[in-house]
Amino acid sequence: MKKTLLYLLFIFHMPLAFGQTQPQTQTTSPTQTKQDPNWQVRLFTQHIALPKLIDAAIKRSAEVKVLETEKQIAVEDLKLTKKNIFSAVSLVSGYNYGTLPYFGTNQAEVNQINAFALDARAQYTVGVNINLPLDVALGRRTSGSSVLRQKLMLQQAEASKGVQEDKIRQDVIKLYQELVLAKSVLQHYQDALQSADITKKITEKQFRDGNVKFEEQLAAIKFYNEAVLEQEEAKNAYQTALLLMEEMIGMTLNELMNQ
Repeated sequence: MKKTLLYLLFIFHMPLAFGQTQPQTQTTSPTQTKQDPNWQVRLFTQHIALPKLIDAAIKRSAEVKVLETEKQIAVEDLKLTKKNIFSAVSLVSGYNYGTLPYFGTNQAEVNQINAFALDARAQYTVGVNINLPLDVALGRRTSGSSVLRQKLMLQQAEASKGVQEDKIRQDVIKLYQELVLAKSVLQHYQDALQSADITKKITEKQFRDGNVKFEEQLAAIKFYNEAVLEQEEAKNAYQTALLLMEEMIGMTLNELMNQ
């Protein structure tokens, strides 16, 4: 009896016995159709995969798109504010035709002149008109302060976008680490299932030969069934991690890794 248990324990820790080969980890998500073995290698090479995943997630993010729009609005507002500095200044001109030689003349001299004896001539005037709001005229607001305010709003929009992009980077890193862990856990339970399957088959043969008791066969079957359940749970967790990552980047991992 003791020799049999030791033998089974030895078999459990030697999954490659009897010429068995390790099962391949299923790394294709339900949404992937292309069969390219190289993309899986790239996916689990961190320095290759992470930059691609982060860039795709940022482009996919609706929040980043909204903040980028707000940034562009702030840029346009800044341009308009700078242009408004010159909107209060305008050139004015005038044209008159008559006999007075000029407008700014002494009244006494004008009275001594016979207007009918003078030649009619054209009079042109050019000047600058400055139209300022009251708060600007009183010094309570300056054009420079308006420009500064718009610059600060632009900086705020850029900072908000940067904060959101940093958050996305952190989320992608966490999801990627969960994906890598789920793959390792799945591989572990696949190996355990293979060992349990070998043990069950050996125990069944020994039971038929009368070398082990019925209780030992039941124990081997129970261990195998538990290994099947654990492997399915690990597979489900791995596929969930794949789908969550694909939802974040807006495409299949196969497609992204082949770009």
